[in-house]
Amino acid sequence: MALLVFETACVMYKPRPVEVDAALRSFVAAVPGAEDLGVPRVVVRDGYGWAEHLGHRYCRDEAELARFYRALGGWLAVMRLLGGTDLHAENLVAHGPVPAVVDAEALFTPMSRFRRAGAATPWTGRPDDPQHRAAHRHPPLRTDGYALAGVDLSAAGGLPGQQPRIRVPVITDGGRDTARMEIAAVDLPPARNHPSPEPVLIRHWDQVLTGFDELTAALAELDAHGGLDTLLGEFDGCRVRRIRRPTQTYTDIGRMLWHPASLHDPDAALARGRDILHRNALAAPGAPREPAVIDQELADLLVGDIPAFDERVDGRRLDAFLSGWRRADLARERDTIRSALVGAYLNERRLPDRVRTPARAPHAEDLDRRRRTLAAEAVRTVCEAAVRGADATATWISPVLTDYGWAVRPLGADLYTGQGGVALALAEYRREQRAAGPIRWPVSSPC
Repeated sequence: MALLVFETACVMYKPRPVEVDAALRSFVAAVPGAEDLGVPRVVVRDGYGWAEHLGHRYCRDEAELARFYRALGGWLAVMRLLGGTDLHAENLVAHGPVPAVVDAEALFTPMSRFRRAGAATPWTGRPDDPQHRAAHRHPPLRTDGYALAGVDLSAAGGLPGQQPRIRVPVITDGGRDTARMEIAAVDLPPARNHPSPEPVLIRHWDQVLTGFDELTAALAELDAHGGLDTLLGEFDGCRVRRIRRPTQTYTDIGRMLWHPASLHDPDAALARGRDILHRNALAAPGAPREPAVIDQELADLLVGDIPAFDERVDGRRLDAFLSGWRRADLARERDTIRSALVGAYLNERRLPDRVRTPARAPHAEDLDRRRRTLAAEAVRTVCEAAVRGADATATWISPVLTDYGWAVRPLGADLYTGQGGVALALAEYRREQRAAGPIRWPVSSPC
């Protein structure tokens, strides 16, 4: 009888609690302007359920494409409030102009506590900590590591022509006495997250940002009238997934455990796996390090499962996320989204056409003062873009060129494109200020 709820629609079995999917569908249905944010209908059962299958369909025209990318920006606004951290290409389906989130397990994910190299105390890890928020909610577009090196798994990623071939185990000489396992490079299967066969993100940059702004404003309006906390109550008691290790870590270790050399000496392979997971926990905040938990992770990998952790959402967590969202610097969130889009355009090898703006009153007088004014404005922009910690440290988040393409992440320490270069530029500007006197801004400098 449960299937009758969906009439003639196809359904998918979900071997996990699906109350959170039902709550998310109810939540977006109550937010003005969120009509194009898709969530499959579900039938809730005790510990499992069925979900409506939303097939992939390309948009018919430019109007539908604009709706899709505006809704994609809306999802970023919603996930900022709900602490969503697993919105990747396989969890989002382009259902015409509707981007549908088909696997909403990882909501209300708490911030981890990261320790900086050489620091006596960790970063706070609060949901409103700007350094963690920006790094945690907007992950790099491209992955590192062995199995999926260079793959773009982001919700708007996986662009045609940009995905590298991935290395997977294959059987060579199958059916012969020379059969053996080898690692081969294969093409990554195409994702269903794109609304057109050849998506060109550059044409829809403004739509994504507009969608983020509009849904953020709609959520703020609901909150101003006291309705947002009531809507969040839909999630009270839902079980959500806690991603305590990257799935890629499990993928790499699982392949190691199933390698013929490991199968020949399984005890040594398990010992190696325990050591790797323990050392991973020392470097990855939130990863389990208890021996019993690590042994269970290895047991799951030996039968081909990815270990999963879950926990129940309660009123305290809902209040914490709502309070953190109210204190958030959403303008900085918007800038981080824009940086992610710029990174995607750079990977496309395409940028917007340059527009020449003629000088309104060209002249060659007072060049040094004008130069110093421009320098002061540039430094001010850099200072305002800094992501500051509670202990007065600062970093910047930007598209960074990696071995596998451009990815959005905190700047590294290198001199050419990293924090070293920013520090050198600011130091040189300070030196010039001392020598010739500062340029006065209308308001005080953020530096």
